[in-house]
This record gives sequence, structure tokens and C-alpha cells, in this order.
Amino acid sequence: MSHFQSPEKSCLDSALLFLSRKPKPLAAMLSHYLPASELKKLARSAGRRRPGRLAPADQISDAIPHHLKLRSACIDELLPLLVDAAPVIPESHRLDTEAASFSAASRAATLRLLLIADDPDSWEQAGNLLERWEEFLRQNPCPEPPAASADGKFTATAPTPARPLTTDKAQRMRQKEGKLQDQLLELRHEMASAEQRLNAEHQRKARLQGQLEEALTEADQERMRATEFKRQLLATTDSSEREEILRKEAEACRRSSSIFEQKLRMVSEERDDLRGVLEDYDRFAHAPEEVVPSFRDRPLTTSEQELVQTIAQQQGLSLRILVVGGGERQHKHQGKLTEYAEVMGFHSHWRMAEYQSWHRELDTLARDMRERFDALIILHWNRTTFTRKAREICDQDGAKPCLTCYYEGFTNLRESLQECLKQLLAAHKRGS
Repeated sequence: MSHFQSPEKSCLDSALLFLSRKPKPLAAMLSHYLPASELKKLARSAGRRRPGRLAPADQISDAIPHHLKLRSACIDELLPLLVDAAPVIPESHRLDTEAASFSAASRAATLRLLLIADDPDSWEQAGNLLERWEEFLRQNPCPEPPAASADGKFTATAPTPARPLTTDKAQRMRQKEGKLQDQLLELRHEMASAEQRLNAEHQRKARLQGQLEEALTEADQERMRATEFKRQLLATTDSSEREEILRKEAEACRRSSSIFEQKLRMVSEERDDLRGVLEDYDRFAHAPEEVVPSFRDRPLTTSEQELVQTIAQQQGLSLRILVVGGGERQHKHQGKLTEYAEVMGFHSHWRMAEYQSWHRELDTLARDMRERFDALIILHWNRTTFTRKAREICDQDGAKPCLTCYYEGFTNLRESLQECLKQLLAAHKRGS
């Protein structure tokens, strides 16, 4: 809504905003009706000037659309100068005449009546007059006000105050202004929505441009391929040669298809294998913590006691067992494995499983099974491919025992170690 209490000022404010679309005629009007000192004062409050617009009136006309205080100051200075003198407005056919044909009072009265009217058509008419009168207005700037006399009084007469509008007309003007403000708000919303749609279209255009470039590249490649086939076809005049070329192409396609099928099968197996391992890992990661008692403070089972006696009877026999698999939660039982191995009379070591880069461990495993260990126990948390490769390594190094243990607790590992010790003792007995 308007910031002015006076309907005339409110209408003049709207008229100045309308005329700001034509800053040059507006600047000519300001320079004609406002003194140079007042123009300089207003220009200082207009802010930063545009390049090439050095005149104060030009600076003010550029800043009027977005500077409310400057516009209000211009209205306060301009409205009293546009006096309501007779004749009020000349006939319509005289609006196209030159400014010199009017008296100063007639020019002021004409502009006043058009500018304070609540009608865009009147503002448009005023803008047309200012364009026609621009040269005359610039050539006849407003003179400086007379200086004060010795007693401090001015000799110039005060301008005639503007006649206030009636209450009904002021109310109608406010209603029209409110409607215009609502229309302006709706237009701004529509403009924001249009900008969003424009941005979306720009993004869509960029995507389509990328797809078009890819399609053109593929088309060029296919065109080159077709050209090469045509060249080969023209080079071969004999049907047998063409048949041989087609046969080779078909054979190459079959080989490529077979390779792709093998790769797909291997990837599918690896995916299913890794999914199963991770499911077991997640399931046992949330299982309650297992407490393994000490093997030094409790008696062994009958089967374990027999194994201890048998191992002790074998003078100089060193049994070394490697355990591979599990994560940090299961690897905490490394100490219990070491304690159990000391009680039973063998040596053991436990390594965690490698789920992603398992192939990097195969060389180390092959060297250790050849030089450091006599048997291997693989927990079920290893990859299936790793388990298969590990069994091949054990078979290459003299068919060393290789057992798979489904580990849900240390009891499972304990039973697998006993079975492994039995196989090692049996192999030693056969060898001796």
C-alpha cells in the first residue's frame, strides 16, 4: 500500500514510477522545475550513479524507481511547483504542440492534472508530453531561488497549496491502488514460477544435449564400422572368402559370448558368496559374548587326555595348526586357542578372514603352509573361492589336513582341532 497520507502525493508517486521507464524526459522535467541546488542535494542521497550519467537530474531519474525516500523528497519539492493555474488543461488537439506555445502556468497545470490523476492513460499522456517538451525543458532550467534580503525575508511568493481531493475519490484511489498492489504481487509470483520452469528447461536442454552428443558418437562409430565392413566386402570377390570372414566373425562372437557368460557366472557366485558371509558375520556379531573358561583349571575330556598322551609319546614331534577365519569378535579367542594348544601339546596361530582382498592372502598362505604349518582349519566365515584355493594349496604341499569348521563357539573349534590332531598323528604313524 501507499506510504503517503495525501492522495495527490500517492498518485504522483505512482506517476513517477510510471515515468521512470523513460528516464530522460523525467530528468528534463526535474531540471526544469527544481533548482540546481536542490537537484544536487537530492542527487547526493541517490547513491552511486551510473556511468555516463553525471547530471544531478539524470542521477535522480535513474534512482527514483528503487529509492522510496528520494522519491518522497522529489514529490515534496515538485508538487507545490506544479501549481493548479488556469487554464487547467488545453484542448486535446493542442497536446501535440510545442512547449513554447504554452505559458509556464499552463505547462505546470497540464502536468499537474495528468500526473495526479489515478489513471495510467493520463500518466502515459504526460510521458508523451515530456518527450515532446524534453529539449525545451532542458534548455530552460529552473533558476535559483532569490536570496534573502537584509531582514532575512524572501521576496518570492509562496506557491498556492494543492487542493485536497474529496473523501470518496481518495477512497476509490486507495482501493484502486490496493488492487494494483495485489496484481503486482501476483505478477511477481508468476515471474518466479516462470523462472523456475525456465531453469528446469535449461537443465533438460543440457541433459538432452549430452544424450545427443553420445548418440552422435555412437552413430559415428557404427558408421565407421559399417564402412569397414563395406570395404572388406568389396575387397572380397570370391564367395568362399566372404564365407570364411563370416565364419571367423561368428567364431569371435561365440568366444566373446562364452567369456561374458563365465564372467557373469563368476561375479554371481562371488556376490552370493559374499552376501552369505556378511549375513553370518552380522548374525554372529550380535550374538551374546562367549565366555571360554581356562583349560588349566579344569580337566580335559577323555578323548583329549588320550590325544595328550599320544602326542607326548611321540618324541620330537611338532604339530603346527593354522586357523583362518572370523572377525574381531571371534579373534578375541586367540588367547584361549594358545592356552588350549599348550595344554594339548601342539602349536597354533589364528588369522582373521579377508572378505574383499582374499586373493592377496593366497601367496602368504601357500608359503606358510609349505614352511611353518602342518594343517589348516578354515572357519566358515571365509569366502567360498578362498576355501577352494586353500584346499588346493594343502593338497599341493603333501596332502596336509585341511578342515572346515562351522564356528558358533569355541567348542566347535575345539572339536575341529581334535579331529585335525588325529589326522596328523595318523599321517605320522603311516610315515614312520
